[in-house]
Amino acid sequence: MVSDSWLVHSFGCAGRPLRPTGSGARLTRRVFVGAVVSPKSLLSLRIYQRGIIGVGSSGVIRFVEDLEKVESELAASVGSESGGEEDDRCSTPVPIPGNQTAKNHHAESTATDSLDMLPPPAINAQELSGISTQIQGEEAAIKSVVEKHGWAYGAYELVKLDQGSFLCPGFVDTHIHACQVPNLGLGQQYELLGWLENITFPRERKFEDPVYARKTYESVVQRMLNCGTTAAAMYATIHEEGGAILAEVCNEKGIRALVGKCQADRNCPVDYVEKNASLSMEATKKFINYCRNLLPYGHEPDPLSPSLTPSDASASPEMDHSIARLSKTMREIEDATSSPGTSQDSQASTSTNATSVETSSPEPMRKSSLGQEIGDMSKDITLNGTASGGHRTGSVSSTSSRISKDKKQKEKDFAAALVQPILTPRFALACSEALLTSIGALVSRDPSLRIQTHLSENAGEIEFTKKLFAFASCYTDVYDHFSLLTPRTILAHCIHLDDHEMKLIRERKCGVSHCPNSNFNLRSGAARIGEMLNMGIKVGLGTDMSGGFGMSVLSAIRDASFASKTIAFTEEKAGKVKVEGKSEEEFEETIKGPTKRVVDGELKPNGVDAMADLPNGDSSRAEDSFDFTKSPLSLATLFYMATLGGAEVCSLAHRTGSLDVGKEFDALLINTDASCANPNMYVEEDDTLEARFEKMLFCGDDRNIASVFVRGRVVGGSAPIV
Repeated sequence: MVSDSWLVHSFGCAGRPLRPTGSGARLTRRVFVGAVVSPKSLLSLRIYQRGIIGVGSSGVIRFVEDLEKVESELAASVGSESGGEEDDRCSTPVPIPGNQTAKNHHAESTATDSLDMLPPPAINAQELSGISTQIQGEEAAIKSVVEKHGWAYGAYELVKLDQGSFLCPGFVDTHIHACQVPNLGLGQQYELLGWLENITFPRERKFEDPVYARKTYESVVQRMLNCGTTAAAMYATIHEEGGAILAEVCNEKGIRALVGKCQADRNCPVDYVEKNASLSMEATKKFINYCRNLLPYGHEPDPLSPSLTPSDASASPEMDHSIARLSKTMREIEDATSSPGTSQDSQASTSTNATSVETSSPEPMRKSSLGQEIGDMSKDITLNGTASGGHRTGSVSSTSSRISKDKKQKEKDFAAALVQPILTPRFALACSEALLTSIGALVSRDPSLRIQTHLSENAGEIEFTKKLFAFASCYTDVYDHFSLLTPRTILAHCIHLDDHEMKLIRERKCGVSHCPNSNFNLRSGAARIGEMLNMGIKVGLGTDMSGGFGMSVLSAIRDASFASKTIAFTEEKAGKVKVEGKSEEEFEETIKGPTKRVVDGELKPNGVDAMADLPNGDSSRAEDSFDFTKSPLSLATLFYMATLGGAEVCSLAHRTGSLDVGKEFDALLINTDASCANPNMYVEEDDTLEARFEKMLFCGDDRNIASVFVRGRVVGGSAPIV
């Protein structure tokens, strides 16, 4: 029987579309207890067999600790206080306060009062004493952790994970064409340009119909969430209204998204091309304004840890004036619907002496005429909080100060929004020089804008591009010429880059979206990811639907592994791989790839022994000396690219990508036991957490993803927590 102070967890229907709670209803604080896997670096994972994670009322992670370590420290403290004397008295577990809710990962069978029910099996006193001592130790550890971080014991919802379940960060899809998902599995006989002409463009034309666009995008976004994608860089079509619908759907469903209205004013079908660069830019500015006016905005989390000081965060003078420069293309945000709420966690995290002000994530947009909404965006407005001709009071200096504060607050609001716009020139050969020039000019005025495009995907594409832009020495130089290579630029594919192009991408600090499934499927080639990682280039994974045919980032993980192995044994056979100063036996051991080991809660390749000697677990120095081309990509590297690496590529690593303090809780609750009915997932009772994690990456699917969280809210999963 379950005591009255415990509430057994129940699950919703599999695949049921879930919508995030509106901004008016703040989240209940949650404490998760169970296994945790999170990326630490390209070479190591942070693994807690029993961890504890506290998620605040705005979905921000407030603490993450190793519960086993806390229990050991408490036990040692008690032992030292008792002077080492044994106490064999039978103890009773400390009751949990009545306002605390505990949830198990699976619903238990309903108890019955039948008189025919067999009595419970007898448990000897010694075993019972051991169980109760273990329960007491766990409860004491939980109490110690939550109170250390300023939370009242029991003033939260407690979620205990079952054996075989674990938490990990949500996946980041750095390249997906949301409009192409209905084409999944089609066009296997084509390469890129033929595939675009015969499969892709006819499909994308359909999104001119807003009814079709909404129906399709609602299905696509929920499917992505259920597959574990919590953040994505998405391509819409060239249609202004269709792009706005995708942004609105993402906001309603609660996915973290960079949404781009595609731009293409040449070399496309006559009935699917923008008329000129000027009209393309006008529509794009309206789309940016629409995205930035999806209300309400959240506020960025407080900097509770060093991990929340992103290199891409702009505090430059250009950024201070960027919103003002774009004021003619943006509509006033309604203050009444964007004012922050009072945080329940303002006293949280006393160990960091930080005061936090949390707000909720966006709620569904207000329903109105979409066409009218877009039409209103072109009106000239001001962002200083007063309409033209409005009543003003106070001195000029105080007004200027208030205007400056308002602008900076709106910049924070833009940066914290769950759905953000991203400039999306399709690829160089589909854009005129006038269009690329205009996009570069817009970015120079507003450096906060991100860019996504394609680069060096197909040999035919590259040759065509060189003919169109004869002034450029290579494909990558085209984008650089128009100032489109920035730290916030996402370059998809990057298969056929020469050394100069890789160096240029590194110098400009761009990110690369590795799309191995699509690269194989369209016979484009295999990207040299190991070389990019050696150079320090940011790399994430992309599904590139429907060039790829896998909806989940799990498929990208598997194909990235396959691609790296293909390159490894191809170069080995060609004699390109060489390891100076090693014997033949040592060379063979090197090309086999590093095995794995767990050290201090971190899963590391055995080939990185130097990491064990680094202070404070600093693995960055080991990455600098590690050669990613000498072996296939390791499990830690693959998972990093699928999560934190993808967040870095999207300039979102300060908010998501790992389960670290100060980041928002974008996470997956994974279940690996037989109840998921995944025949490809064969797990035995004595399988370790490391084994289950690896099996999940290579054998799991959406059935194993029980709950999906974005900013702390449940937004999907096969059996989501209700």
